[in-house]
Amino acid sequence: MVKKETLLISLAAMCHDVGKFVQGCFDVPKDWIENNQSLYQPVYKGRYSHAHALYSVAFFEFNKGNFPDVLFSSELGEDNFLNLVGMHHKPETPKQWIIAVADRLSSGLDRDEFLEGQEIPVKQFKSTRLVPIFEQISIEEKKEFSSMSDFNWCYPLDTISSRSIFPKLKEEIVRDLEDYERLYEKFIKAIKILAHKDHDLFLWMQHFDSIFRKYTSFIPAARVGKVIPDVSLYDHSRTTASIATALYLFHKNSGSLDEKNIKGDGEKFLIIAGDFFGIQKFIFARGGEEAHHRSKLLRGRSFVVSLFCELACEMICDKLGLSPYSVLLNSAGKFYILAPNLPECIDKVKAIEEKINTWLIKMSYGETNLGLSFTRAKVSDFTAKRFSHLWQSVQQNIQEKKFNPFDPKHSCGVFSSYLDEFRNDLESPLCPLCGKRPSSEKVEGDKLIYPEGEGSSCIFCRDHIMLGTNLVKSDKIAVIQKSEDISFYKLNKRILEPIFGEYIVAFVKDEMNELAKKGVLKRFWSIRLQDGEIPEKICYLPLNGYVPTYSEKDMHDERLLLGRKSEKTALSLIDAIKEKEPKTFSHIALSSLEKDSTGKWLGVDSLGILKADVDDLGLIFGCGLPESRFTISRLYALSTQLNYFFSLYIPFILEKEEKFNDVYTVFAGGDDLFLIGAWNRIIELSLYLQKKFSEYVCKNNEIHFSAGITMVKSNVPIDIISTQAEQSLEKAKDAGKNCIFIFEQIVKWKYFEKLLSEKNKLYELIDKNIISKSMLYKLNEIVKMSESELKILEQDSSYTLKDISVLKWRSFLTYLSARNLRVQQKSELDDILIYLVKNIQKYRGNFKIPLWILLYSLRVYK
Repeated sequence: MVKKETLLISLAAMCHDVGKFVQGCFDVPKDWIENNQSLYQPVYKGRYSHAHALYSVAFFEFNKGNFPDVLFSSELGEDNFLNLVGMHHKPETPKQWIIAVADRLSSGLDRDEFLEGQEIPVKQFKSTRLVPIFEQISIEEKKEFSSMSDFNWCYPLDTISSRSIFPKLKEEIVRDLEDYERLYEKFIKAIKILAHKDHDLFLWMQHFDSIFRKYTSFIPAARVGKVIPDVSLYDHSRTTASIATALYLFHKNSGSLDEKNIKGDGEKFLIIAGDFFGIQKFIFARGGEEAHHRSKLLRGRSFVVSLFCELACEMICDKLGLSPYSVLLNSAGKFYILAPNLPECIDKVKAIEEKINTWLIKMSYGETNLGLSFTRAKVSDFTAKRFSHLWQSVQQNIQEKKFNPFDPKHSCGVFSSYLDEFRNDLESPLCPLCGKRPSSEKVEGDKLIYPEGEGSSCIFCRDHIMLGTNLVKSDKIAVIQKSEDISFYKLNKRILEPIFGEYIVAFVKDEMNELAKKGVLKRFWSIRLQDGEIPEKICYLPLNGYVPTYSEKDMHDERLLLGRKSEKTALSLIDAIKEKEPKTFSHIALSSLEKDSTGKWLGVDSLGILKADVDDLGLIFGCGLPESRFTISRLYALSTQLNYFFSLYIPFILEKEEKFNDVYTVFAGGDDLFLIGAWNRIIELSLYLQKKFSEYVCKNNEIHFSAGITMVKSNVPIDIISTQAEQSLEKAKDAGKNCIFIFEQIVKWKYFEKLLSEKNKLYELIDKNIISKSMLYKLNEIVKMSESELKILEQDSSYTLKDISVLKWRSFLTYLSARNLRVQQKSELDDILIYLVKNIQKYRGNFKIPLWILLYSLRVYK
């Protein structure tokens, strides 16, 4: 259990610089300023300095009603919350020194100076805008940013949203001095409605963190002087809070909570790194191949993996007495927590690791496990030029853990009771959905899975389907500690098997105030964006990617009756349609068909699988910035900003753009994505996302992603889909990265865009009845010959007469064009022939990409 004093210090550290945001945004009585300046502001050259410290206190003093009463308790004495917030530049007590040292350590890390010593005048502090870290990333040749004029991009002063996360060119930014006031008005309104203010401080702090992130992520932490304003107020504040929490617990529990020891060096920190191994194997495990189960299972499994990370962090923070701000990073199945370097911490975390892995073995029989590693760190390890070495040690330790996933003493050997768990009196003793776990009597005939009330399942598959079903219907999730206190509370949409044996996850509508008062409501999340905007009132967590759902118009989709389907199959597809239910893969595949002017349906009903991730991410994090500028705050910012593109922007654009409405998010977060959709929409989407990502990273040519696209039928088992998608991505990576693999071809993105434009040119010729569909098949043979010719020209070895027959492809093309192209004039024939020869010779085998797209698109569906 986290103690109240720890939470107060952590929250005070988080809010110590809020004055930089609110200064000048609300009226503070002159006499209050005069009475408190000497207490909170140091004197520099005969004048009071660091006015933001005073305004941080004023913000809380004049808005007490909007914050938990516990912050202003008279029992706190000189270490009351206001003093903890405001005394970081004039510390007098050990607790105040904790925040002061954390602030200085964090500031020393993230406030790099311009080489030429250019200063931002004090009077311009409100017009200074945050500059992107992306623009500064350089792996091959370090970029020097010696003045603000070297930056071409910056962020507008705004809230975090799916639209605002994109940087803009400096000349496009309007620097209205009233932007801060407008932002503040929205901020204070958001704070007023935060839930659980009077119920649970730990829970309220999570909600506050979400709001604080939303409103301060584009405010520079340092806005005046010889500084590079590339670290946001939120990133600096969150880093400070993490450091302060660990420092306080170290000195408090080691009996060294005094000024001298607090200011001294030493191994005070413990970085706990967590990595869930085998998560993709778990997500894509074969099972539930019935059409109405596959998509729900896949979505539920993907979601539960995100829950694993969040709840592992919750368990560690709870057992070590840490605050919610102690989690430094958490995305893509990995997390990092800053803890005090105390012997009991390692022992407790090892016990947690064993508990979690014991539960995971029960669920996945060893396919998935959590690895936790520990790296001790001195205070000086967080300073400039040393943090990069510390981070390398952290990564090395977690890699070593990857090869020692289980403690053989506790986790290896024979599962002696496995066969005893099967019940032959159930309809299916073996769960038909996963094919590995025994079915459970508790969910026999569960109508969530089997509406007719007959059928078997294990508890885990039932829970995963429950999650996959309700994610598209609900927007609030409660995580509740398993306890007798919840027995009275009616939770209809909940998992039956507590995660890690501790946490019940439920979809709810009210704020669960009674459970919050009892201290068993551990997490309370909003998981759905509101038109791209982050919701307020409770903590927002981007766990829920976009999932296409049925609407009324789907009931009348005649494509469901097309093709050589049995009546039973057609009726099954129609029966699966229920409003707001996730669409099945069969329906998504059918959405690729399009009707021509004669009323015929054209195309192939196949899925497109898009898997992509950012290239050279390890190099970007490890070498993208100069060693002296690689800091914990920039690491946090870079990781968070990458995650925003995948977890905030992609779900938003899939929902907003009608042509992408049927694309299914398996996962999108961290630095990678896995999407399933109609094959033609996935091809279009891949290029769209690549171009938007380039804009997002300030068109930095050293930051890019590779992708693989695979076409499969909708009934292909999910594990095969995953394997093929992974192989496609690997081929794109092996070819030099910044590429896409599609139709067995690997092309750079810039050529892929041109090839898609060639598809449009070819379609024009078909639409004008100049080229027939049969001619497209003949062109495909010409392309194969051209590709073989290139291989002959590039190799030094001998070749036969049969081999060189492909060299005649130009004359063959000329002959075919003369016979098949429907033109009125010879000059028109010559123009088209020259166009074809030039492009086939230029693109060789890659020219099959536009050809195959057209061949698939124009095929009459039967």
